[in-house]
Amino acid sequence: PDGTLYICGDHSDPLRQRPFTQKATDATPSEFAIKNHTERLELVGSGLKDAEIVKAQACFRPESRRNRPIIGQLSTGGLEGVWIASGHSVWGICNGPGTGKVMAELLLDGEASSADIRGLKP
Repeated sequence: PDGTLYICGDHSDPLRQRPFTQKATDATPSEFAIKNHTERLELVGSGLKDAEIVKAQACFRPESRRNRPIIGQLSTGGLEGVWIASGHSVWGICNGPGTGKVMAELLLDGEASSADIRGLKP
């Protein structure tokens, strides 16, 4: 209603691989990501070219190095028997219900029957 536009998730930022800060509140936004978002605004509409950036923030998201979720049982590194469902990044809320269903199938039935998750195994 007030005309505020929210943009998140610049996955082209090479700084995504930088080390975590000790506290999430110490994370700082990347100038690279801010520049990319500003340029993308111009593609949405020329009226947004000079839009004021009211706030820039950074946050941590669970992301895998292969840019897709990791779902299944770990089998190495001393973590045998540990089950994981993580790495959804900005899609966690959308994919959470399906991931929950698949995890329930894995744990209760021993295999996923509602989705092909071969490419998501740890």
